[in-house]
Amino acid sequence: MADEPKKSEQLVEVSISSGEMISVEKSEDTEPPGVTFDEENLKESERNAEERKHSAYGPIDFIDHHSLKSTSSSLFFKRNLIQVYNQRNSQFVIQAKHDDENGRTGITAKVGKDGSVGLMAMRMAYTLVAALMTGFLLIFCLQVLLFLFLQLSAHMGVTEADDFESKFFLGTVFSVPLFVYSLACAMAIAAAFVSDTWNGHTFLNQVMNFQDEVATQWTAFWVFIGIPLLVAILSLFVRSDSWWSITALTWYSCVFALYCVFAVFVVYYEVQGTMVMVKRHEDLPVSENDNFFSVIKYTILFRQIQRFSGVENLQYIIDDKVVHRRRSSLSEEGSDYTAFKRNKSLYTKFTQLAFLKAWGVIVEEPRGRCRQYVIDEVRDRTPFVTSNTWSLEKLYCRSRNQRFVAVTGGPFALTSVQSKSSFVCALIGNIFIILAIASLASYLELGVGPTLFIILLSIFIMSNNVLQSVSLYKAYRAQVRRKKEDNSDDEDKVIYQVWESFRINRISDKAAWTIFVFEVVVFFIWPTITLFSVDNYAIATLFFVTGLISMVRHYFNAASVLKDIGDIGVLDEDLSNVSSRRLGEVREWDFREKARLDLIIGKISHGRRRNVWIWTFAVFVGIFCSLFLVAFQSGTSEGDRAVPEGRVVKGSQFQYTPERILPYPTCRMGNGLAIPGNEETALADYAFLARVAYTESENGIAQQWLDEWFGAGYAFDNFTMVNDYRNENDVSSAVEFKLFTFPGTGTDFAIVAIRGTSNAWDALADAQLWSAAALAQYVRAILPLGGIWTPIFENLINAVSIIESERLKEVSYYKETADFVYHVKDALTENVRITGHSLGGGLAFITGAQTRTPAIGLSGPNNKLSRKTFEPRISKKALDEFTFNIVPDRDPVPRIDDLSELYQRIHCTAPQNNPLDCHKVSRSVCEILVKCGNRPPSDGNITRPILCECFKEFDYAKPTPINEGVSIDDECKMSV
Repeated sequence: MADEPKKSEQLVEVSISSGEMISVEKSEDTEPPGVTFDEENLKESERNAEERKHSAYGPIDFIDHHSLKSTSSSLFFKRNLIQVYNQRNSQFVIQAKHDDENGRTGITAKVGKDGSVGLMAMRMAYTLVAALMTGFLLIFCLQVLLFLFLQLSAHMGVTEADDFESKFFLGTVFSVPLFVYSLACAMAIAAAFVSDTWNGHTFLNQVMNFQDEVATQWTAFWVFIGIPLLVAILSLFVRSDSWWSITALTWYSCVFALYCVFAVFVVYYEVQGTMVMVKRHEDLPVSENDNFFSVIKYTILFRQIQRFSGVENLQYIIDDKVVHRRRSSLSEEGSDYTAFKRNKSLYTKFTQLAFLKAWGVIVEEPRGRCRQYVIDEVRDRTPFVTSNTWSLEKLYCRSRNQRFVAVTGGPFALTSVQSKSSFVCALIGNIFIILAIASLASYLELGVGPTLFIILLSIFIMSNNVLQSVSLYKAYRAQVRRKKEDNSDDEDKVIYQVWESFRINRISDKAAWTIFVFEVVVFFIWPTITLFSVDNYAIATLFFVTGLISMVRHYFNAASVLKDIGDIGVLDEDLSNVSSRRLGEVREWDFREKARLDLIIGKISHGRRRNVWIWTFAVFVGIFCSLFLVAFQSGTSEGDRAVPEGRVVKGSQFQYTPERILPYPTCRMGNGLAIPGNEETALADYAFLARVAYTESENGIAQQWLDEWFGAGYAFDNFTMVNDYRNENDVSSAVEFKLFTFPGTGTDFAIVAIRGTSNAWDALADAQLWSAAALAQYVRAILPLGGIWTPIFENLINAVSIIESERLKEVSYYKETADFVYHVKDALTENVRITGHSLGGGLAFITGAQTRTPAIGLSGPNNKLSRKTFEPRISKKALDEFTFNIVPDRDPVPRIDDLSELYQRIHCTAPQNNPLDCHKVSRSVCEILVKCGNRPPSDGNITRPILCECFKEFDYAKPTPINEGVSIDDECKMSV
């Protein structure tokens, strides 16, 4: 061609990595110009695909790094070589353009918009459903751990007077570590699934590995919108009132099914990649031609060697004076660099003890010191911090162990102000964190000792970050001084941190296999047999499946192999025997293999997500374990029946005048709810009786309080009937309830009062009944537009409860309280009411709805979301008709689960920094007495006593004396 420019002899190689921070000039156009390819354009692009390396622009190779979301696209457009890299909602475009005048090829980088508001809205909807699925997966995981400890309590005789079944104890305990690891891995995969949903299913494309990405896109379409939309359309056509519930449940089910498929592919490709790398490991006696079982043998052995060998860690801060390659070490002889931080773990020091070598447990490392590479180094994702990419927030929030390269010389070097700002921000940020923790401890009034301990602990934890920031800043200043001395302002200089680890000894093969057998038997086989033996089939099956998968992932660990190999490129196929026709196909396959394994390792297997979930579940295990130990120590059953503290004075001498303007409308209760003849004080009466439920009956304390409140002989604590029922029906659990009858009314009216939480087993019972609903509320509150999923919450919570064993259901508190109410109705009277505080209130609601008996609870957890988990199930109508909750402000307990239709909110005068004080039953009784009055004006014959703690402890105003010369303070000193 006559007009073809002269060919350039320059070779330009461009490598783009999404892990690097690149300063890009955005296109000034808000919308990139439209591109239309006709048939001639496409043919020209195909003709030039193989010839472009010999075009006028010179040979240009674009190399796709495995950190990219997908492979790039090469094309010719308007005589320019274009390389397109797809991002979430944009395209990163590199354009090579030849200048005929100077014979040079210019590279232009720009970003073009490739999304729309509709696309963002659709992906947001997808992500919300995926996040909802992840939230309930978390609830399920926590319920598994909780029910493990509840089952353990049941078999140790904590819930009832059984013999201690020690043969099941250790088996259940040994299941916890593998359960925690398995559930943490499931949550890490779920988190990656949510992130990938927002990013447009790029990870899904890599993992599912369909030959055509169109199949993956269609799969995602039908799962996330196609099937749910069809269900919605059909439901509307048949005029179903529950069309949204049906649609939402279908939507959730489809997404959960796709997550399960996604998880299976992740596990498969991680194991496959590990086995491929083991086959290609130069130091292992295994090759591509070895059989399957031989590869498994050396994979497991290699994993054990990685875990149980001694390792020394070194940390350096280096500059451009040394060329640090991944396959070299700064600790080699002749290196001018000395590690500023060197440490050996306690385990490594233990492996160096002489007796372990003498026994043949630990042997010498054949290579003396074997380099163990850092995963971030192997993944080759090191960002550059320049004057253009510097950010105060990014630098402070970056992990202190994250690799990055700080540019200290050249035109894009960090400025002195930027470096000083980074250092000062690190100091100020850590100081602010310590002060924030100290101020929170002070606000919560934890006391001088605990506050000082928390501050010292915070300083100790933060000191490492501060020292590391100081070291980096000193190294930066030294680099700047050398730059001035060398007068090399235009020369690019860098400074960065390097972590090096070395295996200094290794565990022997015999010891490695011994530990492997021990781990499999103790942490997998034994717990599996134990869980099946106690008829806990749901959790046993779950443990077997998840445990088996996790054991496979644990021993076939790609990250461990990469730490030893140091290069993910080991997955590349040998191209020497590949024909030119298949070269592009093989390179595409190699990219997919590396990109897929890189994502699995970075986001799931070795990422921080899994560690965060492990620590999260470990904290909950600690909480459940503490409650279990306290419950076991306190023994079975009857719990702590404490006498309410405080004194009372007769209401005939003092009074609280009812509020004249808008008092609580339920101070007075009618329609048969109140004690006959006591309608005006009904709200206070039920609150007080809920308080009496905590007292002892056998020594007469409960009766004494009844006499003080109602007058002698008016109410009777029928503990004889309660004891007879417990003995006849062999009721020996920790649930406590009382039966109050009222002979003073001349009727057969009776009230069953259920005790609230008073010991550790009660706390576990609370968690058993309401933890799923409480966690579901948190998920709903965190999710944007979370309220739209409320109609399906009761179904999801019920699905979570399938792991509860039959034995746990049998010892549920509400079964015994419901049976007792039925017994009272059969043996004594149909005119029964139920009350209780806290746990007692929640049990009162369940019992009332199941037995169709009016229940008035104080600060009780609700049952609207969890109603399908009880046996028999509770209808929403029954809750709305037969339950009434008294809800103090800022009390967290009655906000568990959703409120039914009938409730009364009351004020709480507790300090703002102590909302738990609003849960005190005595404070609520005082609030009702003060607002409703203890001497209703409509009935002067009814009086209720005054609790001295109302004004002594809770800061209410003192009541007004009825007669002159009487002092409330003097009366409180004399009263009992």
